[in-house]
Amino acid sequence: MVLFRPLALVPAVAIAFGAAQRPAAPAPTGLIVGQVVDVATGRAIPGAVVTLAPYVPPAPASAQLVDMGLGAPAPQNARRGLTSESGRFLFRDLPAGRYEITSTTPGYAAAVLGQNRPMGPGQPVDLADGQKLGAVTVSMWKFGTISGTVVDELGEPAVGVTVRYLRRVIAGGKVRFATIAAQGSPITDDRGMYRIAALPPGEYAIGVMFNPSTAPISVVDANTTAAEAGTSTTAEISRRLQGSATSASTATGFRVGDLVLHQPSSGALVLPPPAANGRLMAYQTTFHPSAPTPSLATLVAVKPGEERAGVNLQLRLVPAVPISGTITGPDGPGSFLGITLVAPSGVDYQSEGVAEAGSTISDANGSFTFLGVPAGDYLLKIRYYPRPVAAAGAPPPEIPAEPGLWAILPIAVGNADVTNLGVVLRRNMQVRGRVQFTGAGQPPPADQIQRLQITLQWAEGRTSAPLPPVGRALPDGTFFTGAYAGNRYIIAALTPPAGWALKSAMWNGRDISVEAFDLDTDISDVVLTFTDRTTELSGTVTGPRGPDGAAEVIVFPADSLAWREIGVTTRRSRNLRPDRSGRFGTSGLPAGDYFVAAVPGGSLRDWNDPRFLEQLMPSAARVTLGDGEKKSVDVKTVTGR
Repeated sequence: MVLFRPLALVPAVAIAFGAAQRPAAPAPTGLIVGQVVDVATGRAIPGAVVTLAPYVPPAPASAQLVDMGLGAPAPQNARRGLTSESGRFLFRDLPAGRYEITSTTPGYAAAVLGQNRPMGPGQPVDLADGQKLGAVTVSMWKFGTISGTVVDELGEPAVGVTVRYLRRVIAGGKVRFATIAAQGSPITDDRGMYRIAALPPGEYAIGVMFNPSTAPISVVDANTTAAEAGTSTTAEISRRLQGSATSASTATGFRVGDLVLHQPSSGALVLPPPAANGRLMAYQTTFHPSAPTPSLATLVAVKPGEERAGVNLQLRLVPAVPISGTITGPDGPGSFLGITLVAPSGVDYQSEGVAEAGSTISDANGSFTFLGVPAGDYLLKIRYYPRPVAAAGAPPPEIPAEPGLWAILPIAVGNADVTNLGVVLRRNMQVRGRVQFTGAGQPPPADQIQRLQITLQWAEGRTSAPLPPVGRALPDGTFFTGAYAGNRYIIAALTPPAGWALKSAMWNGRDISVEAFDLDTDISDVVLTFTDRTTELSGTVTGPRGPDGAAEVIVFPADSLAWREIGVTTRRSRNLRPDRSGRFGTSGLPAGDYFVAAVPGGSLRDWNDPRFLEQLMPSAARVTLGDGEKKSVDVKTVTGR
């Protein structure tokens, strides 16, 4: 039997005495009948939770290259039920409207009606007044698994070792490798065996990553004292450690002089004791079968429900040397700062935090040491962003006046110790300017303008830690970002006033919301323009046999200069599903020239890969959108690819 959660009761409304009672509106009689099935086998899935909710078009993207984690709001007026033994569901007494149907069940990736692939775009359902709609099928992709064995340099089981799995993605126009949110990493058992479950279909790099962390005992003790005194949120040492995305809360590991070395992911692996000259051996990051980076690894492709066994790794011990030096800031020693080593191959990772090859902390005098660093080329990086301190119950604090500090230093490591490095810190830099509003309506009031959040994103389409405080707009129409380390960025405007969208961010004749710029000094004359004249783009997809409701539509800028360099920005691109009749539509694209193309359903792998977009250009339709324009374009499904 199909079960549904009861709907909330609507309170009765009293009718004023003497007022004419209006005839009751007829009860809605719409009906949707469907089934949830396994996409690989076609078998019904019983006991799946099916949710029906009014379709809400996604808001225009404001974060351009990296998902900022701003999830969609929970569906309103949703109905839910469980599928029967035959996988069927039923929703009755529905008013006319457009609906979204989703399904969840253990062992499967969450699915939306109309998806051609996991995490692909869904397809809403249009229901006319009194319509009875049947044969609605929600396809679900079963999770796969990867398993194998990890052994040490002697071929013995590596016990308690953390195994990492990174999914192949396209970010910033490049192939990169990303962690899967909300999923932990498995640990090898007493046989050295591991098993990774709940994997969505895709390609994965499997490896054991070593990021040895070194800390001065003096810093660990001082941080512990602050925590015991209850001043860990205000003590200078704690604030500086937090502002540089590190901590000294543990002294686990083994001591080498006045330092402590901790080897995450190593489990029961035991490093040989230091040699008489203080030299160490270290385990090297290894991806299946024996690669130092994921880009050189043999990727493991997982199909729906597939179990991939025998993905084995053998770890290696290699000679390692210390790196030491002193940090100097504009106002004296660079004390109590987190310092990381990142290999140039770190661009393989979507998050630079995953790419760290080592970390340490400077002491009160700015001195630092990395222990156990294998030979190779590295970048020493420091990012310090002062954290605002908020009192309990107080409004959000202002961005600290202190701009923060940064440094990047290339280091070549061979067989000899690297000593006496001098690292000079630079002050972080800000972007300032003004906001303006153009369109048909009145500019938003000052209180709404102040809710604007202004950030910078790496033009590489990657993330890093720590993140500076989010910038904001002021009542007089000026804005400022947090202070950032030197790098290539694009600017993003989050939470714009209702009904308004970012049109451009002009600086030196360039729109730096889509074109990367180098931040090497403060910038003070950026103009953020917002518009309330929303564009609309619609059309129909036609296949060899007529309207093609199974296709996927891709909209991307005709000017390829930017996306060839940094990939397409989410604000200026769309991946859509047409409805069953082949009609599609989207809104909120900035004014400009675009290509519109349709590809067969289920054929996409990396729709946002610049190389794939180049292949689509010759057969794509071209359309120009002006401010507030509504245009229609018909496209044919690309065949023969």
